[in-house]
Amino acid sequence: MRAYRVENENGEGPYTSWGEHGHHMAYQHTDPMRGPTIHPGPYASFGANPTHGEKFAFPSMKALFKWFGGWLPLMINAGYEVTVLDLPEGTYQADEFQVMYVPEELRDDAYAIYTGQ
Repeated sequence: MRAYRVENENGEGPYTSWGEHGHHMAYQHTDPMRGPTIHPGPYASFGANPTHGEKFAFPSMKALFKWFGGWLPLMINAGYEVTVLDLPEGTYQADEFQVMYVPEELRDDAYAIYTGQ
């Protein structure tokens, strides 16, 4: 399966590595006062919370754009990249919103980077 992830040069996603911006974005994505969310947490999507180093990506670029919206240009300007993953069968869980995978289960050639340049 091809999946798309926003991450920095250390493989960290913006929710955990973008400081105050990441915290603000996470708050916006989970605030119930903002109405129905297109940002379900891992428990809502997969029935479990991540415990084994799982990371998250998207099943399509359209899903990535829909999830991050106006935050994406800010993340790219801050040095984040869109990573294209080739996830072997049996190494991920996916729904319409997101993909959960364990990086250690991937082959070395599973990554390709797109920086938008």
